[in-house]
Amino acid sequence: MSLLDTFKAQIRTGLNRHTIVTASQWAENYRMMGKPEEGPWTFHRRPFLRELHNSKAEHNVIRKAAQLGLTETALNLVLFQMDMHGRDSLYVLPTLTDAHDFSAGRFNAAIDSSEHIAKMFSDVKNVGHKRAKNANLYIRGGKSNSGLKSVPIGILVLDEVDEMSKRAVALAYERLSGQDDTISWCISTPTVPKVGVSEQFELSTQEWYYFDCPLCSRKITLRWPESFVVVGDTIADPDIHKSHIKCNECNGTLPFDSKVEYLQGGTWEADFPGRPSRGFALNQLFSPTVTPEQFATSYIRGLSDPAAEQEFFNSKCGIPYVVAGGQVLDDEIEECVGNYMSGTLPFGKYRSIGVDVGGRWLHYEVDEWDVVGGADINARSKCRVVESGKVQKFEEIDKIMRRLRVHFGVVDANPEKRKAQELASRFHGRFAICYYAQGMNSRSIRYNEDDATVTVDRTSWLDLALGRFRSKMIALPSDISLEYRQQIKEPVRRYRINDNGEVVGEYLSGGDDHFAHARTYSEIALTTFMPLMGASHNIESPL
Repeated sequence: MSLLDTFKAQIRTGLNRHTIVTASQWAENYRMMGKPEEGPWTFHRRPFLRELHNSKAEHNVIRKAAQLGLTETALNLVLFQMDMHGRDSLYVLPTLTDAHDFSAGRFNAAIDSSEHIAKMFSDVKNVGHKRAKNANLYIRGGKSNSGLKSVPIGILVLDEVDEMSKRAVALAYERLSGQDDTISWCISTPTVPKVGVSEQFELSTQEWYYFDCPLCSRKITLRWPESFVVVGDTIADPDIHKSHIKCNECNGTLPFDSKVEYLQGGTWEADFPGRPSRGFALNQLFSPTVTPEQFATSYIRGLSDPAAEQEFFNSKCGIPYVVAGGQVLDDEIEECVGNYMSGTLPFGKYRSIGVDVGGRWLHYEVDEWDVVGGADINARSKCRVVESGKVQKFEEIDKIMRRLRVHFGVVDANPEKRKAQELASRFHGRFAICYYAQGMNSRSIRYNEDDATVTVDRTSWLDLALGRFRSKMIALPSDISLEYRQQIKEPVRRYRINDNGEVVGEYLSGGDDHFAHARTYSEIALTTFMPLMGASHNIESPL
């Protein structure tokens, strides 16, 4: 190419770049994709993604199902800002492993496929830090608080925010402080209500993609269950392939094969247009690759498998969901309310206390037990809540121990470990500090008498502590507080499949759940200390 031709090409490139003002234009001009959809980036198969690229809102939320192209969308948003505006960006994924996989897989693939993107970056060797001229891209795992500190940025993407800790999310948002004209994206498959992306979506514009029905021409969107018909009762039913998407206005069948065509020209419409934060909701009924038969199969599997049920609503429907029995209900609490007042002490009962440390308050629950011996004391024994409340100082727990003649207790180890140790020391042999741990079996307890610590599995013990409200193996005073009721309902059990293909449960919480944990620590105290009490122990004067 002659010098003149090179000069002309540079002018054309400069003029072309001058016309690029949105991320969607940038993606169509510069982004090349590998398999399975090789070639220039296009919105033809997923027209609903264009407006997500072009949002001008400072804060954006995408509550989405799986396999809809949202991670590639997020990468486009970051690359556009770095290339066209030279802005530093932070891309956060749940774990360091996820961050490394994203860096090696998605980011490196974008460089390998697109000449323009490859030319942007001068340094890509560092897994967590990519440099493009004067712009920086930081890729971090959401479980490492240190990796989220001291990184001033203008663009933030939280990818799968429901899998991140609240502290990590708060630290990530803090990186935007003091910067002008910031943009943030919170993207995730939802888990349970009021947690992560669902909580943020509820505060947003709550937008849905509407298009013209090819049968009746009315504006419709696709949502479960009103837009889908499941045919068949089992996944082996030969008619399951007849399952289909339907128009919720005319009830006509919307053919899967022409979905790409009838989704064209759609628009996003907001339920709450005046809100500053834009929120978008997407489910797999919009996917050009997930067939109705696959969608129906996922639903039917969920009818007999709680993990599959959770997966269907979260990853297929893109909505938060609580599996039956996964949360304590108001009616279950009400049915456990007795006809006695807080502080009432019948004579001759073993009493335990659980203390949860949260913020400026120590939440406590004092229980007395109708103890039934055997291999599993907690499962056999009935619990009666003597009193619940909150105090500000650890020394006030001492007074409660004496006033209510409590025999043994367990306190949360964090975040006030030193004060917790001092409390356990003052009641040596009758108090322990508790750590939640991963990978323990069921309700086994590791008790270390030397340093007065117990280590337990969080999920198993919450199952027991909150399960009492369903089994009615707990009684509450008639004046139990509204705050206690609310916090007992806060933890929600969700099911997922781990890396080993095993179904595991875990509790998520969108708000304060301190009384739920105080309730759990009291349960742990019973199992930890009852075997140590001895038949000669004077339960009338425990302290």
